[in-house]
Parts: sequence; structure tokens; C-alpha cells
Amino acid sequence: MYSIMRKKMKTVKVSPVTMINMVNRNFQLKFFSLLLVCGLLPDFSMAQLDDTQLRQQIGVNWSPTKKIDLNASYRLDYKFDMRAFRRSNFSIAADYEITKWLSAGIGYRFATSPSTDFHRFKIFASAKKDLTKKLTLSFRSMVQHDVKYLNSEYLNSYKPTYVYRNKLGLKYALKKKIDLFAYSDLFAQTKNHTTGLYRLRSGLGAEYTYKKRNHLALSWFYQNEFRIKSPQNIQVFNIEFTFDLQKKTAKGKKDKSK
Repeated sequence: MYSIMRKKMKTVKVSPVTMINMVNRNFQLKFFSLLLVCGLLPDFSMAQLDDTQLRQQIGVNWSPTKKIDLNASYRLDYKFDMRAFRRSNFSIAADYEITKWLSAGIGYRFATSPSTDFHRFKIFASAKKDLTKKLTLSFRSMVQHDVKYLNSEYLNSYKPTYVYRNKLGLKYALKKKIDLFAYSDLFAQTKNHTTGLYRLRSGLGAEYTYKKRNHLALSWFYQNEFRIKSPQNIQVFNIEFTFDLQKKTAKGKKDKSK
């Protein structure tokens, strides 16, 4: 009986390189899954929710060259459990691809609300690494500061408060047109020549691409504040629609199809 079973069994040969790759891939998936659960998502054990907000955004992307991306967007924010207007935001940004994994850019935002208006200037650098064919790790570092007025009298006495943001993210290509993502964004600010952490924003979401140029993203994040005078813990739901003015093919040619 044993000899018959032995004849029917087939021997599967696996090379040492294949085994190492299988173990390494399994380790990466487990490690970054643990990172996603423990590091990127917030801890609600001691958190108190102060408000639920909504953000609705529409934007346009344009790539005049292979390495340059331009973006313009308009966003409406709502507060007090999404029942009251908070502010509106008009933003523009430019991003330049230095290498396949590294890019840098600048951005500007004008925000207006019933209580105040401000101009926001920012500069950032981003890096990304493909862990597997479907899983991508990304990191973005940003410096930003707000200015209420642009007249010379105000700017002469203006003392900027710089905000430093470091964002760690994961993106998973669930299907050809659907991406899942999660991130954690840590805020620090400089005041009176001292720099300290004061805010953590963690979220997740999904993006759907249809008709090649249209992108619809639904996301949620939780924001926890600390070490400031009036900290707030909020959750925010986001709806974003983005349209690509031109779509490039694999050879770098423009796709003129609608």
C-alpha cells in the first residue's frame, strides 16, 4: 500500500532562490499589514470625538511633459456634523519627477471662511517603493505656512509659523481600476524658535478610475490633536472627483480618446 501511494506522489522541485522570494514576499505582506493596523490607523481607546466633517473636492490634472504634473482643485468643507459651512479652498500645485521613485513640488491654496481668509504656501518631496506588484509604500515630507494678507505692511511684521508634515502611506491595487490606500500624516510646528508635534491624521479610502481619465475617491480620516491650547479630535469624510486633461499611453504619446 505504501509503495503504491509513493508511486502516485509527484516530487515538486523548488529552487533555493524561489523559496527565499516566497518567504520574503510573505514576510513583507505580514509586516506591512501589521504596520497598517498598528501604525497607520488611529487609536480610539482614549479618544473623544468632537466633530464629524465633510469635504467635497473637484479637480483637474494636466501633464504637459512626462515629468511634470499640474493640478488645480476646488474644495468645500462642512463642520458641526456636516450641517454648517466651514470654508472653501482653491488650490494649485506643480510636481516634478526627479527619478522613477522620487519627485518634488510646490503648492498654493487660498481659503476663505466667514471668520477669516488665508494664503497657504507649501513645498514637498515624495518617494515611493513597489513592495510587490500590487503593494506600494510611499513617503511624503512637506513644509507649509499660512499668510493672512499679502500687503507689504503686514508682511513686514509677519512672523511665519512653519508646519512640517511627514506622511507614510500604503496603496494596494485591488483590481485594474480600483486602488485601496491607507496613510498616517504627522504634523509638527515651529513657534517661538521651538518645534513640537501637535497633530496626527490617519485615514483610509478607495479610488476608482473609469473611462481612463476620471477618478473618484472616497476616503475617511481621524485627526487627533495634542500639546496645543484647544485640541480637537475629529473625523472627516472626503469625496473627490478628478479629471485628467490628457492621458498618456505607454509610449508617452497623448491619448486623444474621450
